[in-house]
Amino acid sequence: MVVAALAAALSISTVGCEGKLPDPPKDFQVAEVANNQAAISIDAFEITTPDFVNNKKEAMRPMEGQGEVAVVRLKIHNPTQNPITYKPLHYENPAQGIQLCTDPDRENKGARKNFKSVVLNQAEMIHTTNQTITDTEIPAGGTLLDDYLFEKPVVSADKLVVLVPGTIVGDINTVYRFYVPSNPQKVEPEPPKGLNVPETIDGLTVKITEVSKEYAQLDPRKRDQKLKYPYAYTKEPILAIYVTISNTSGQQLNYEPSHTAEAAGIILEPIGGGDPYKRIKLDANAIGTGQVNGRISIKDGETIKDVYFFQPPASDSDLAFNISGHIFGVRGMYRFALPFKDSTPEEPDLEPYKHANDKDDEAKEADENKEDDAKADDAKADDAKADDAKADDAKADGK
Repeated sequence: MVVAALAAALSISTVGCEGKLPDPPKDFQVAEVANNQAAISIDAFEITTPDFVNNKKEAMRPMEGQGEVAVVRLKIHNPTQNPITYKPLHYENPAQGIQLCTDPDRENKGARKNFKSVVLNQAEMIHTTNQTITDTEIPAGGTLLDDYLFEKPVVSADKLVVLVPGTIVGDINTVYRFYVPSNPQKVEPEPPKGLNVPETIDGLTVKITEVSKEYAQLDPRKRDQKLKYPYAYTKEPILAIYVTISNTSGQQLNYEPSHTAEAAGIILEPIGGGDPYKRIKLDANAIGTGQVNGRISIKDGETIKDVYFFQPPASDSDLAFNISGHIFGVRGMYRFALPFKDSTPEEPDLEPYKHANDKDDEAKEADENKEDDAKADDAKADDAKADDAKADDAKADGK
């Protein structure tokens, strides 16, 4: 499912790299100062299999052995006292984007061999979990990393050259050049973590503490709302994945789990293949007890807990659980391999909820009775006034 969608979403474009011989490029991981403010360098050059998300924030994981690309990791550091704006080039025409070429052939008028760039599908805004796709402010003293994708280079040269247009930091007149080794390091994805084994990316740690098939207890999303469900539990058992999230990044991070939507950068699927399990979407008025309600900020040094709900597997299963770092405001993908043991959960005690509205009903009935009594009293008073009026009329006639 994922591979087919990914293949349709990515295309390869050829970039011409011929022309006048430039000044010698900067060495690998050596910065070039652009526009008198931004220090640009190539932080890494590697072969890897990226993780992707789309415009619906759906996590997409290519099958193992598929989707290998060369990654040029661009590093932009802001050494100034003022913020600068980074303008990514992932959706630009490749000729105006980041380019990967061989070093100039000085005996052949500077001709270069170019390597095809992987052009992302802009309509669906498909991008890797390590890419920045919108204009982003880099604060004073801050650093931004961004990945650009290319076909795997096959070449006998010792070095390759990366061309970086200065437009990424507002310098429209300069193209910056950097050497990278021609044999990029192959980076295998980190093995997935197990139950109660933390995974940390950029100072944000996620740990899965429990996988449970259960009837999930529910709360109103707002105090004045009433649940659609007859009782404060899901009608059927669901799969609950409990997480602990700790922020030691040195800054406040925003967390948006989107418990009311299926697509939110979180995917649960069988290890070894098979359709993903659907995320449980509750009634708009409901939130699971213990779930983070809406978008929150996690302060540096703070630890919170949350729980995700899914359709439960039909039998014992080994599950791949992946969370895109973007829902926490960091890069990358959190990967977990989780065991699931099927069971028949104990049905919840519904008695406390069966009569939860009795007091309200009793109060309502009492109010209605008071209103009826008041109406009866008014009717008696009106009858008494009418009788008095008739008596007065009779006395007048007797005279």
